[in-house]
Amino acid sequence: MPLALAAAGVAPLLVPIAQGASDGLPQQDAELFRFQGTWHLRTLKTYDPNTQNQTEIQAQGKMIIEGHTVQFKVDVNGGQSFDYKYKLELHDGRPFKRFHAVWQDDAQTTIRGIYLLNGDTLIRCHGLKNDLGYPKDLEHGVYSIWKRAPK
Repeated sequence: MPLALAAAGVAPLLVPIAQGASDGLPQQDAELFRFQGTWHLRTLKTYDPNTQNQTEIQAQGKMIIEGHTVQFKVDVNGGQSFDYKYKLELHDGRPFKRFHAVWQDDAQTTIRGIYLLNGDTLIRCHGLKNDLGYPKDLEHGVYSIWKRAPK
């Protein structure tokens, strides 16, 4: 039901969501509802474990989240392009909430990450495909900041 509201153009910020929300939605559905919409990439950084440095990458990106489906496209200055469609799974975690990006391919490729979602700002950090662990914090992985597009 909440995804139908998102598809009808109801702004997700109108729904109060809190830890243990009592609005009748299961916790994960309520959290997923907050992700719905179009997001634009503002910052992209990678972490090099050898040098222990983060490097900012010039890139443009767009992510559309509808239900559990994510359409994701990032163009890196220099010609490299990433264009994916995957299933978004959300999980509780401390101190950061966790997500899985799961491709429906033969290998069930998965990227594990952590996130902070505050209104129209989404901060994500994830490892590489099929890394078994999660980043320990927002600085050790592929770090990105996304802003929700106005309706």
